[in-house]
Amino acid sequence: MSIVWKFEPAPFPLLLVTTLLLHPANALAQAQPGYLPEFACLTPPFGLRLPPHLPDLMQIAPVRDVEILEVEKWDTYTTTRKYVHFPGLTLGLVTFSNDPMRYMLSLAEISDARWAAISLFKVGEPTASAWRKIGSTVAGDPDLKSDYGSEGGDVRFESFDGKITKIIFRCYTG
Repeated sequence: MSIVWKFEPAPFPLLLVTTLLLHPANALAQAQPGYLPEFACLTPPFGLRLPPHLPDLMQIAPVRDVEILEVEKWDTYTTTRKYVHFPGLTLGLVTFSNDPMRYMLSLAEISDARWAAISLFKVGEPTASAWRKIGSTVAGDPDLKSDYGSEGGDVRFESFDGKITKIIFRCYTG
């Protein structure tokens, strides 16, 4: 018995999937609209300006509520994922029992103009102003409906009538 192999070209979808799987992720990310290679949640030019230590962060305004999302127990310490709600600002934090000064930011939702000092972008500012700050990456997105960022996180805007109503930072924590 002999086996004869007949060569047939692969169908287009298979070629596309193969190409995407073999193409470096970084190159794909750079080609996407909204990619800002210099974006990081706590680093200029786009990042938030927050105190570097947890006790100072917790003093930026009266805390309305703390919502514990998850507690992970490790060998010698625990990590706690939580939302800290201030008036007009919600922060997603990861805190560490073995280092009470340290926190990692996972989320920031700004919904009030009084937080203008912590962000390059402001609630109440025209979307066109934020558009100019971000630069050419927003071409084709005058209403800022896309997410803008990098592997370190991203920023998204909600708007009404040409004005920003909410700014949402989502941050990579590992």
